[in-house]
Amino acid sequence: MLSFFIIDLYLKIKTMMKLIFFLFSFLMVFSCQNNSLKNISAEKKDSLPANGPMVKKEKVLIEYFAPTRKIVIDSNIIWLTEIKEEYDNPVSAVPSGQTQTLRKAVLADSSIQEIKKIITSNGFMNLKDSYGAADGERNYLYTINVTMGSSAKNVVFKSNPSAESAPKEFSEVEKALNNLVKGISNWENVEVIR
Repeated sequence: MLSFFIIDLYLKIKTMMKLIFFLFSFLMVFSCQNNSLKNISAEKKDSLPANGPMVKKEKVLIEYFAPTRKIVIDSNIIWLTEIKEEYDNPVSAVPSGQTQTLRKAVLADSSIQEIKKIITSNGFMNLKDSYGAADGERNYLYTINVTMGSSAKNVVFKSNPSAESAPKEFSEVEKALNNLVKGISNWENVEVIR
């Protein structure tokens, strides 16, 4: 009987110790978070411009997908994936392999504003969703997806010599994105996949 009492007492003490440890941990985390919030608030207050509060930047996501290139602008970061197809047989139309190179760079605000200006001023956001070859026809797929703030537009162009050309607005955005990529010299290589 005494052994049951001792075991029961031991289990109760162990449970109490766990509870005390949990409460102590919770209080430490809460205290650290509270201090962090105070520091963040102080930092934000110090970083406010003299003429008023900071203006929140509009979320920008622009994606361009082509058969051998992908460009993604997410806020101020640009990601570039280039796909190089390799052929063992020089007369074959079927690639034997490919290499994908992923790079990234930080964009200047002026570059982002320039792309946004082209998109908003040329009528891209008013285009239909799809252009080019009819469904079922052979084509090369080009896609531009744009999200700026609460506005979003996805446009697909299915390239085929016998179908309509890409709309001017689509081509202008495509050209601006490709020119932006050409003008970047500070690329950081992220990954090469073979």
